[in-house]
Amino acid sequence: MSAKSDRDNRSNQLNPNNDAYYSSRGSEWPGEDDDIGVGRRVRDIGDELSRSFAREEHRRYLQERDRPEVGTYVGIFVGLDGTTALVPIKLSANPFMGHRDGARARNEDFAELVVGEIGRQLILRWGCPLALRTVLDSDGNDMFWSGYQYPTGCDSANRVQNERLWSEHGEKAIANARALLSCSAELRKLQNSNGQFIEANPDLARLWNHDKLKKIAERLFADHLLIADKEAD
Repeated sequence: MSAKSDRDNRSNQLNPNNDAYYSSRGSEWPGEDDDIGVGRRVRDIGDELSRSFAREEHRRYLQERDRPEVGTYVGIFVGLDGTTALVPIKLSANPFMGHRDGARARNEDFAELVVGEIGRQLILRWGCPLALRTVLDSDGNDMFWSGYQYPTGCDSANRVQNERLWSEHGEKAIANARALLSCSAELRKLQNSNGQFIEANPDLARLWNHDKLKKIAERLFADHLLIADKEAD
């Protein structure tokens, strides 16, 4: 081979725009579908973008899956003498592996326990039986299966007195309370009122730890009682 041919070959091997540049390095001219060169770099960038997008989507999924389920409830209490109390209850339960229905059920179960305990405390405070104890769920539906309304158990030792209180005050007070809460604006006002969220503790619901439940009820009673010791008009 002549000296000129040697020089031309050497020049071609140093020129990235020449086939000799790649063949001397054991590769081929980079094309659109090749695994090297520009085509490979473009695919690498695309793969990295796809992985980055997938990671972000997975992060968002986990964040949404583990987001606490929040429930806002309103406890309704009416004494036979017409005294009325409305207690907003804000509960938060963590879903297990994204099962939000279970978290909502835990909130509802816990709301029933809290309302029952608040009712017992109000009976002592007011000095008369309840004409109504119930709770509205986050959608404003009455969880009537967990409540109580007079005249259940009216065959008590104080039946005559209770019947008098019911007819003079309790029955009308219940109607007034239900009319108030049938107004969506008033209900939202109650549900959105300030107050700390309480963790819906499944162990407390299952084991019925009365001391802990009483403390939670007292905290709600003290901080969030909106209408109390006030006879309904």
